[in-house]
Amino acid sequence: MKKLLLVLSSISIFVTTPLAVVACAPKKNYENLGYDYYERRSQMVSDINNIVSTNLNEQLYPYYFLSKNNSNINNFKFINFNEIVEKLKGSTSNLQIPNSDEYFSGFEKELSSIVNWNSIRSQVGKSVLQNINYRQLIKNNSNPLQKYSLRRLSLSTEGSNQIAKINFELIIPILILDKNGEDLYLNIEYRSAIHIFTNEEELNGVIKFNNSVRSQVINKEVANNFLFNSSSGDLDRNIRNFKNSFANTSVVNFINNVIRDNKNNLSDLHIKNNEFLMNSNVNQVITAAPEFTRVSNIWYSNLQNEDSSLIRPALINGGESLRKLTNRTLDFSDSSNSIIGPRRLVSQEIANQLTPKDFWGFNHIYLKENISTGVNTLFSQILNDSRSEFEISKDSQKDGNVLAVYPVEITNLSVTYESISKDKIDLILPTFRIFVKQFHKYETGNQLIQEWLETNIEMFRELFGFVDKTNNGVDGLSLRFSKEIENNFRFDTLYNTADLMQDAYQEATKRLTKRMVNLNPQLISGLAIRPVYDFRAIVKVSSANKNFYFMNSRGSSVLYYQNISPTFSFFSRQRFNDSFLRGFYNISISLGGQRTPFEPDFGVVSNNIVVANFI
Repeated sequence: MKKLLLVLSSISIFVTTPLAVVACAPKKNYENLGYDYYERRSQMVSDINNIVSTNLNEQLYPYYFLSKNNSNINNFKFINFNEIVEKLKGSTSNLQIPNSDEYFSGFEKELSSIVNWNSIRSQVGKSVLQNINYRQLIKNNSNPLQKYSLRRLSLSTEGSNQIAKINFELIIPILILDKNGEDLYLNIEYRSAIHIFTNEEELNGVIKFNNSVRSQVINKEVANNFLFNSSSGDLDRNIRNFKNSFANTSVVNFINNVIRDNKNNLSDLHIKNNEFLMNSNVNQVITAAPEFTRVSNIWYSNLQNEDSSLIRPALINGGESLRKLTNRTLDFSDSSNSIIGPRRLVSQEIANQLTPKDFWGFNHIYLKENISTGVNTLFSQILNDSRSEFEISKDSQKDGNVLAVYPVEITNLSVTYESISKDKIDLILPTFRIFVKQFHKYETGNQLIQEWLETNIEMFRELFGFVDKTNNGVDGLSLRFSKEIENNFRFDTLYNTADLMQDAYQEATKRLTKRMVNLNPQLISGLAIRPVYDFRAIVKVSSANKNFYFMNSRGSSVLYYQNISPTFSFFSRQRFNDSFLRGFYNISISLGGQRTPFEPDFGVVSNNIVVANFI
């Protein structure tokens, strides 16, 4: 079988946080910080989107449910009940308005008199332009938020022309710089509706019900009971799984409770379907991991020093040797830094609040502190704007198993009721926000982290050839690829690093789940491979010496590196090569020696510059 041999110069298993690097390097050097353009872009777009959607929701809410005689629309020609009914004559119940139609441009003009766009742009400017992490994305230090435009517009009625509905979609451009410093436009989409009622009594019943939803969802007794059960730290996968979980059920239960409270206001009121959306973003999530202002003396070991007596047997033998290594991590009284550490960075104030069931590395005490101190500014802004009484309890019996909190927008939630004229009326409620607590069902946090550590160190063992004994822990690490990769491999060819490593990762996952049948698959973390400073480096393979060289092309120059850093992170993204989330605890094995760029001699075999051999 063909294998890839990686020359091993060191192994390290350590913790990393974003503020640690910043604190040690006052002069911002994005190259040394491992600046990731795509991660920063995602964060900035998420930040802008939150400001825009929050403000638009607030400004348009008074127009979501309206009386035909509402004074706010008396002077409007197009946001007008009679005009909509007239427009719908002889057409279907849901009429799409083309952008060439007078109604399209007329509605857009009237909408602009409702929306205070200058206020929204001002808030975006203050948030984005003052954030040092976004400087490389901003063109000429100017506001990236452009003027919105109307993209789609449709008209319809409910019942016997009792309610006129306007559904619309806005497109909102953001102007930023791409990775090469060129102009790049990204778009935010925003959807909403306007409902105009003819019957005041019916309108009041709808408004009372909707106001009950908005007021109760922020009430302490409700706000703290949207729950999601998962032991996975894969934040993206968790968000995708909300819909088929108790998080979805808890939303349905909440709405049904509000319906019971409003049964006298609207007849036969019930949820129409379970097709509402639960939207969240990984950049908004806050976790139970601490974010220290400085990390020093990170536990580091190559195969020559005293700690290799724990590392090498764990990787080569697994089993009891592996458990000795993880037990050292869990022991808070251990004075060493262990795998995840060092413990002395845990303040005495927090240490005094931990119970035997709490893992010292991350727990609900950290989570509560992260929320109160505003570690994630986007989360803090969302929580503040929502006016929610959501909180994390210090009581370990209540929130001791909570791993993370997700701000979630509930959209497209449809209810049905019977109108006064006995017609069935379908309404989509305005967007509202909840905060979902992710909790695990392990008896203690220590049990969770021990199983996670064992699972992912076993993944390292599968991935780098320790299990099948092709790696002895001294000479190198061997990667096993799928038959498709092996049978089509070519020398003197450029390969994407992620393509090769993802294939090896997937093959290792198959072998691991087959070997460990009782393994909890939720605990297999995403793998990030980080050729120094660039997640998207490529590989050049030389036929002269069969070596792999990790290459990053910058303009006309080509830089070669010999170091890669495969990383498993508890809080991660399952998408390969995007799994590393700064600020969260990681296990990381770093391979290779020289971290600085160098010019390789492709015709010479040298242990000082070899990254990998294909044999």
